[in-house]
Amino acid sequence: MNGWISRLSVGLSIVIAGCYVKVDSQIPNPESSMSLQEQAVALRIESLRATPNTISPREISNLRVVASDYGFSPIKYIWEAHDGTILANRGQMVTWVPPDNIKEKTVYEIKVIAVSLNGKDEATVRIVVDPYIDLDKNEKK
Repeated sequence: MNGWISRLSVGLSIVIAGCYVKVDSQIPNPESSMSLQEQAVALRIESLRATPNTISPREISNLRVVASDYGFSPIKYIWEAHDGTILANRGQMVTWVPPDNIKEKTVYEIKVIAVSLNGKDEATVRIVVDPYIDLDKNEKK
């Protein structure tokens, strides 16, 4: 009898494994070039870019995040900067202004957190603020 139950369990496992089971609203896309394992991570930040990523204290940097939700849920973006100010928060794009009174070359980190019904992902970008950039520009004129 144990052998019959084992075969039945294995048979059910094969049938179940051959079926699609929807988990956490993550629907695998059979046409995607991503593996099913990669698609299981439904929310992913693809890129985070600061333009420019080296600025003078009087300049600004525009940040843009590209994220994909393979579960097709809307994505909300949360931006964090411990120093400086985030302006013009437009979801995927923000403007960052460095803090006042920068005396030496400093690296700042700005983090974005992407959140959807399918999870969250986060990324950090570094921006260099260099007070000597203005001097270099003036000398080249």
